[in-house]
Amino acid sequence: MRFLIALVLMIISTQANAQTGFVEPTTLSMANSAAPSAHDWPYLIAEHRGLFEKENIKVTLIPLSKNQEVASMVGRGESQFAFQTIIVDAMIVSSKGFGIDIERINNGAFLAFFGKTDNLKDIKSIAISTKLEPSYLFVREILKSKGVNPENFQYINSVNGNQRLQYVLLGRVDAGIMPIPRNFIAYEKGFKHIAYVNDILPNFPFQGLAINTKFKETNPTIARKLVYIWDESIFWLRNNKKESALLLAKLMQISLEDAEKTYDLIISYNYFSTTSKNVQTRVDSLTPYVQELIKNENSQ
Repeated sequence: MRFLIALVLMIISTQANAQTGFVEPTTLSMANSAAPSAHDWPYLIAEHRGLFEKENIKVTLIPLSKNQEVASMVGRGESQFAFQTIIVDAMIVSSKGFGIDIERINNGAFLAFFGKTDNLKDIKSIAISTKLEPSYLFVREILKSKGVNPENFQYINSVNGNQRLQYVLLGRVDAGIMPIPRNFIAYEKGFKHIAYVNDILPNFPFQGLAINTKFKETNPTIARKLVYIWDESIFWLRNNKKESALLLAKLMQISLEDAEKTYDLIISYNYFSTTSKNVQTRVDSLTPYVQELIKNENSQ
């Protein structure tokens, strides 16, 4: 009896949907870092403006404690896309035979390097992700640009930017590298700015929009919608400082002032990209770094 009632209700619902033109939304999973940062702006804005809903897409977030897991999940198809995938991670995943397509690449790397002092002679230990991740490459290039040998430091591994910030604030390490705006929290407590990665490596494409290759091939229309949503979010970001800053301040539980400083930096660097031009060329430019990271991984 219950089965018959359920069947009748299903039929009635189906007929009603057909009459009203209702179409069930496409449910997608999006892998994302569990540690919030300014890199989350495209997704924040897309949700805030209802861009997914307008395209009849329902997104389920998959928060991951380790940033490198994002590319792995997209490559394996356990997540259909990610708005902020680390490009070298995606390349490493691809080299292992998994399918992951980069649709948009940001300009540079929106991270800050800071410490208890800006005098590198007094810094002995530095918090990074691991030597298998870009954070180490960034620190190394910053140190080299300042005439310091990167081998002279002790590197402390961490799970994400939140943990690195705590390591610095608690004095476990002398310096650290992490996504902006966590650096502003440290500056307010007396810690010193050393460098922004974008100023040292302006052409290093750090993160971007990635879509699982098989999903893109079998669902080209939805894949195009995801790119459209990304682009629309960035266009809106560029023209709505106050509201964008409020979204970030709420997400990260930081002051509006710090969120606005983050906004000004990200706009000045033209960080978020809305073009497919030269994407593959820029990806290929990272090949030497990827080969080094794979070599480091194999030597572990």
